[in-house]
Amino acid sequence: MNKVQTKLIIFAFFLAIGLGIGSFYFSYSNLQSVEQLFNSRQEEKETLFDSLTKLKSSSLLAYAYDYTYWDDMVNLVEKGDDKFAKENIDPSLSTYKANAAWVYRLDFSGVYAVNDLEDEDLKTFPLPTASLKKIFVGSLFPHFYVLTPKGVMEIAGAPIQPSTDVERKSSPRGYFLVGRLWDKAYLDELSTFMAGEVERDATDDTKHEFVSDLKQGIVIFRRELTGFDGKSVDRIHVEVKTPITTVLNKTSTNQFAFQIIGPLSAAILMMAVLFLWVIRPLGLVSKSLEKGDSKFIERLRNSKSEFGQIANMIAKFLEQKTSLEKEVSEHFRAQKELEKQKDELERINKTMIDRELRMVGLKKEIENYKDQLSQKEKKT
Repeated sequence: MNKVQTKLIIFAFFLAIGLGIGSFYFSYSNLQSVEQLFNSRQEEKETLFDSLTKLKSSSLLAYAYDYTYWDDMVNLVEKGDDKFAKENIDPSLSTYKANAAWVYRLDFSGVYAVNDLEDEDLKTFPLPTASLKKIFVGSLFPHFYVLTPKGVMEIAGAPIQPSTDVERKSSPRGYFLVGRLWDKAYLDELSTFMAGEVERDATDDTKHEFVSDLKQGIVIFRRELTGFDGKSVDRIHVEVKTPITTVLNKTSTNQFAFQIIGPLSAAILMMAVLFLWVIRPLGLVSKSLEKGDSKFIERLRNSKSEFGQIANMIAKFLEQKTSLEKEVSEHFRAQKELEKQKDELERINKTMIDRELRMVGLKKEIENYKDQLSQKEKKT
C-alpha cells in the first residue's frame, strides 16, 4: 500500500510540474507576442511621424518649387520689383504655412526678405554667405534645418528659372529660400497628430539611447534635424502612449502570475484532494489490514465511495476472521480435551487390565494352593 501512496504522490508532483511548465511556456509566449506587438507599434509610430513630417514638409517644398519657375520672379531678381514681392510673396507665407522667405541673386546678394515673426535678424538668411553659397552645390532643391534666434527652422530652396522651363534644366537666375519655424505651436500640432508628445530634445548627449517602456506602453524615439552639410543642428524627442499594448501587457502579466500561481494552487488542491480521498483512506485500509482491526476504518464505513464499500468488506472479513479464529480455537480446545479424556481412559483401561491380570494371577495361585492342599490331604 505504501508503494501505491508513494506513486500517487510522485504522480501528483510531476503533474503539477508539467502544468507549471506548460503554463509558464504559454505565458512566456503571450509576453513575447505582446513584445512583438509593441515593437510593431514602435515601428508604426516612427513611420507615422516620418510620414507626417514629410507630408507637412511637402507644402514648404511646393512653395519653393512653385514660386521659382515664374517669369515675374526672374524679373524680381533682375529688376528688384518690391511691389511684386509684397503682393505675392508676403501673402503666400500664410498660404503655405511658412514663416520666412528670402530671394537672392546668383552671387547671393539679397534681393528681398520677409518674415511674419517680426524678427529683424531674419532679414538676412541665418547662415553666413560662405555657407549660403554651398547650399545649392549638392542639390538644386535643398531641404535642411538651421538654427535661428527664434529656434530651429526648416528650410526649402529652389533655383529661380523662367516659366517655360517646366523641366527645370536652364541656368538659375537667382535663388529662393523659404523657412518654417519649428516652434512650440508647430511641435504641439505634431503632438496632436501623433497623440503624444513631440518636443525639442534638451539633452546634448547624442549617444544617449532612448528606450521605449513596454510596461507603461510608451513608445520613445528621436529624430535628428540635419543642416545643409548633413550635420545635426537639433533633435526632436517623441513619446507616444499605446494603450492597447499597456492593457495587453498588464493582462499578460496578470495572466502570467495567474498561470504560475494557478497550477501551484491546483497542484496543492489536487494533492489535498488525493490525500483526503485516496491516500488517507488507502492508509487506513492498509493499517486496518495490517493490524487486523476494523477500528481504523469505522468512519470510512459510513462513506458512500468505493473506499466505504471496501471498508465494509474489510470489516465483514475481519468479523468472519475473528469468528473463524474463535471456532478454530474452540475446536482445538475441544480436541485437546478429548485427547486428554482419551489419555485418561487409556490410563484407566490400562490400570483395570493390570488389575485383572493380577486377579487372574492371584486366582491361579489360589488354585495352585488348593491343589497342593488337596494332594497333601490325600497323602495323609
